[in-house]
This record gives sequence, structure tokens and C-alpha cells, in this order.
Amino acid sequence: MWTKKSIEIVGNNKRNIKNRFFSHREKTNLLTIIVAGFGYTMDAPYIYYSKYIPYQLDSDVLVIDLDYGQLDKFTEISDEKKDLWFKNDFEGIKDSIDKLTDYSKFWLIGKSLGTTVLYNLLKEKKLRIKTEKIIWLTPGTKAEEIYSAIVDLPISSFVVYGDKDPYTQNSQIDKLKASENIKILSLKEGDHSLETDDILQSIEYLKTYVKELKYFCMN
Repeated sequence: MWTKKSIEIVGNNKRNIKNRFFSHREKTNLLTIIVAGFGYTMDAPYIYYSKYIPYQLDSDVLVIDLDYGQLDKFTEISDEKKDLWFKNDFEGIKDSIDKLTDYSKFWLIGKSLGTTVLYNLLKEKKLRIKTEKIIWLTPGTKAEEIYSAIVDLPISSFVVYGDKDPYTQNSQIDKLKASENIKILSLKEGDHSLETDDILQSIEYLKTYVKELKYFCMN
């Protein structure tokens, strides 16, 4: 299913934001939008394998990678300038998604910084009412806001985190457990990359996630 196709997403200072677009030959009205993390690129395991499940379920897939971890110009500037850069990139992403008018339904998957992008996208009513499912992989610096927002979302959510992730607290997860709309996968000893010191265990966790993702998407 590999493709070199992409769409135009113009971000800060007119840079082209990296993305890959996987489409079916036959038209579908469902698009899955996947947004990678700060240093967790579109080729990292949980992003790389996430695209296969929705694609196999007849969804087109758009994978977006802000690629900040690879940009010295970004890592070397002040936090204030980083915030402005992110804001401009987000506007570019939102504008490009607004142009994808062939789709009437959306599934969303975000990893870390990617969950912040999803959180902001969902503030747009037009996208929010078309969104059926959301997968939140390890919310990052905005975790507290995101977890608070998930509780009130009338959209099926799947939250995945490692219990050694410094950005996620037990008290935040406890608030989610009461909701029938939210599925939770906790990985014991998992860090923010959903990995442990045991490489075989990390691989087993990835397999568990893919199985749970498939179940979540099919139900």
C-alpha cells in the first residue's frame, strides 16, 4: 500500500508540511487522519502500523508529520517562536483538511504532539460533527487539557498510554474510566514512546495495540 502521494499542506513560512496520502481506487467517504509526534515520526512503529487498520477497513488515510525533531531551525528558537510556528502549521493543516470535501466521515489518530493537533482540530464544529472515532496515543504537554476534554466528547475515544509516561497521571485516567465512550489501553512499564526496557515486551505491546485498534475501528 506504499505511496509517494501527498497533498499540499502549507505551514509556517510557506514550508510544505510532510505527509503521505493513501487512497483507494474506488471512492470512499471515510478519511483517517494520523498526526505523528514531535520526535515520533510517521515511520515510527505506532504511527507506521496504525495506518494499515483503517486502510484495510476501506478508509483513505492521510498521515501528517510536523517533523519538528528533525528541524534545527525549530529546536533552536525560543518557546514563544515555537508556539507561533506551531500555530501557523496548525492553520495550514486545518485549511488543507477543510478542502477535502469528498469525505463525510473522519477517524483521527494522534501521537503525543499529534494529539494536540487533534485537540485543536476538534474545536472546529464542521470537523467535529463528522468525526466518528479518535485514537489518543500518549498525549504530551497538553495531556491534562486533553484528558479533561475527552470526558465530555460525544465521540468514541481510544486512549493508549504507558504507566511510566511522565505526562499521564493515574488521576487523569481514573476520570476517563467511568465513561462508556472511552476505551483505555494501559501498558505496564511503558514510557512515552510506549516502549519498555524489554524489547520483546515492547513488540508484544505493539501487537496488542494493533489488535485492539482493529477491534475499536470495527465496532
